[in-house]
Amino acid sequence: MRGLPFLLLLLLLPLLLVSAQADDAACEECRVHWPGSACIRGRCRCPPDTLRVSSSSMQWVCLAIKDIITGEIGPPLTCPFPEGAGYKVVYRNSSSSSPVFCDSKQSPQGCPRGYECIRSLGFIGSSDGICCPDRDTQCEQPILDHSEDADSLPRFGYDGASCVSFRWNPNRPSTNSNNFRTREQCEHYCINYFKYKPHLLTYR
Repeated sequence: MRGLPFLLLLLLLPLLLVSAQADDAACEECRVHWPGSACIRGRCRCPPDTLRVSSSSMQWVCLAIKDIITGEIGPPLTCPFPEGAGYKVVYRNSSSSSPVFCDSKQSPQGCPRGYECIRSLGFIGSSDGICCPDRDTQCEQPILDHSEDADSLPRFGYDGASCVSFRWNPNRPSTNSNNFRTREQCEHYCINYFKYKPHLLTYR
């Protein structure tokens, strides 16, 4: 009977190794999906000063709480990309320029084609979200390079064929969501996605 625990350990060891490998793969997926995120018990946790919310086209995203320009708490109505300045790409009513609100818990969510409902950092009456560019729209937008600006930041964008580096100045009023912190994140969102859905690729 004394050898029974050792025998059980030998039987369970392959299962434990498989489980550990699966956790390692899940953690790597976290870091690629959103740079700076952590993997705790197989679940991705967003970096500090961000909040994890659901996304119909990306499964989950991290909303930045702080404005990348001021470093202070930013507007509650913001999109995940570009990180820290997503409030600049919120879908707005063409006549009033006011944000279009939506309900992330309902289907359809109430956003126009090419946009999805992302839960906001604050509540807006009966609605809980705003319309942000979805994955298709994000990867099809042109890269806005601000390389001539001295205070620009390194970023990556999808040019229709590959993910290339460019410089982004968050102080510029013109920006879009084709803006990733790492090449791996860009490839994860755009190249790997369109590889399995080539009919969606219209940027080129």
